[in-house]
Amino acid sequence: GGTLLIGVSDDKEILGIEDEIEKFYKDNDKFLLHLKNLIKRSIGEEFYTLLDTDLIKVDSKLLAVVDVMPSDSEVYLDGKEFFARSNPSTDKLEGRKLVEYIKKRFY
Repeated sequence: GGTLLIGVSDDKEILGIEDEIEKFYKDNDKFLLHLKNLIKRSIGEEFYTLLDTDLIKVDSKLLAVVDVMPSDSEVYLDGKEFFARSNPSTDKLEGRKLVEYIKKRFY
């Protein structure tokens, strides 16, 4: 669970996504549809219901906000890779670390 902000740099500068939407998608709805399809394909359709995606204006810049509810089971990227967030980083877990994390978190 957590919140993903698209259009904000790692050092918290608000950049916005207007230029990318105009260049690649032409309008907000097409961008949101592309984002939805990308997420569904990457994590699986059964987990998409845990997400709420919206566009908001902050300091006159457009941001995409993806609010994610916690899952009761593990979620793999493309069905094979598993990542765990440990502030301030995201780590790919494999082997023993993956098994230990899943046992602690989900069972």
